[in-house]
Amino acid sequence: ITTFGISCRGSRIAYQVPISADGKPVTLKLYNLKGELVHILAQGNHRTGTYLVSLTTRNNKVPAAGNYICHMEAKGFTKAINVLVK
Repeated sequence: ITTFGISCRGSRIAYQVPISADGKPVTLKLYNLKGELVHILAQGNHRTGTYLVSLTTRNNKVPAAGNYICHMEAKGFTKAINVLVK
């Protein structure tokens, strides 16, 4: 894996951490369309590889149906994707 990537798979988010960011901090956050933080999906140092996280919040609830933005940040890289929760 040589590039960062995030994608939505049902009620889960998949993301990749490349060798260049091995052991570095990675943050994956879910925002509503108003820009309000809904949930921190992942945060902390990550090893190289592919990860899969659930959209379920700490109190075991999936965000209400609608559009959201999933934002990933790692070693000077940022990427955002649209997420549709049904």
